[in-house]
Amino acid sequence: MNSPHNEASNKRYTKVLLFGSSGFVGGALYRSLTGAGYCVEGLTSKDCDLTDSRRVAEVLKRADGETCILFCSAVARIIEDSREAMWRNIEMVKNVLSGLPSGGVAGVIFFSSVDVYGSRPSASPLNEESPVSPSGYYGLSKWISELLLRHDDRARSFPVSVLRCPGIYGKGDQYRSVVGKFTELIKQKNEIVLTGDGCQLRDFVSVEDVCRVVLALLKKPFNGVLNIATGRSVPIRDIAQTIASKVNHACVFHYVKSQADRDFDLVFDTTKLTNTLPDTRFSSFEEQIEDYLRDF
Repeated sequence: MNSPHNEASNKRYTKVLLFGSSGFVGGALYRSLTGAGYCVEGLTSKDCDLTDSRRVAEVLKRADGETCILFCSAVARIIEDSREAMWRNIEMVKNVLSGLPSGGVAGVIFFSSVDVYGSRPSASPLNEESPVSPSGYYGLSKWISELLLRHDDRARSFPVSVLRCPGIYGKGDQYRSVVGKFTELIKQKNEIVLTGDGCQLRDFVSVEDVCRVVLALLKKPFNGVLNIATGRSVPIRDIAQTIASKVNHACVFHYVKSQADRDFDLVFDTTKLTNTLPDTRFSSFEEQIEDYLRDF
């Protein structure tokens, strides 16, 4: 059996059961994986309510030893960051684990979040061994879900890839991402409110790059945690100014007093990601924002 930590597998996945295919990231993954020739069954909350254990067990009867479960479903923090949402997120993972077929599956790829490190990370740059200290219900739900997936007896016979993602943006984000919000404000010539001096460092990842990471993991399964980041953090003010330069609009900032939950840097050491997937490359923000604006 596999160890629950940092072990690669030589078996490539051939089929994918994708939970959360109607969401922003899930929809992009569905299009990317089907375009790459994978046999993908995309499931929405209407197809399978993951809080309904009986329905989950019924759906998972279609999985087998060649199936990778791609888990994108969650009550997102931007939608609701409450105790009730936390329990729903945890219940979804618990039901999938409980419903796994007796023969197991080929593997699981689970979308977690850098929110597990907390609103004021104690380490910089962050790596996969940095202290975990969730400060909100959403981050806590992701951390508990990670523990369940990586240490439950039912998940010890196959690789579990836990992907801790920062802010993801791209086509289909409905302007809910920070990049999308900035773009909408700039195009409408409205102010962008920044805390402090706007020099807090951030590392946002395009959904196209996320899809490339997942495609690489389908070809080279990995057991453990990976921070999915570009490794090129920049001041949040500069991100807005780059967008403004691409749309040829002035960027108007309104600065407010620093807030404890926002006045921190997110910088990542991507050594583990690079070593695990050496052929994966992230596009520059300038390249990605040009593609994003064409679809905005």
